[in-house]
Amino acid sequence: MTELSDEEKEEKAKELDKSALFDVHVWSEHPEVNKAVDELYSMLKELPDFKGDEKLRKKHVKVVILDLYVKWLTDPKMYSSYHRKRNRYTELDERYNKLCISYTFA
Repeated sequence: MTELSDEEKEEKAKELDKSALFDVHVWSEHPEVNKAVDELYSMLKELPDFKGDEKLRKKHVKVVILDLYVKWLTDPKMYSSYHRKRNRYTELDERYNKLCISYTFA
């Protein structure tokens, strides 16, 4: 992996300023949303590492898609930020554990 120049780091930092925390509470039962989630899920489950309870995985896919969509409506260049530290996905963590979101899903 090539190290970024100072100018590239500054540009990346500016881009990341356009971010908001991943919202675990977005939801929809709209038929078009459910259809899109079903289609995306059918593609994802073909991946060798995409395993687990189908109902829970679909719920997670839906939350991620809706979070990205809401952010895109706000600003098409907005990022969704989430923790990459494994310990943020434990039973004690209030933010992610409410939806049983694990480190492997993130």
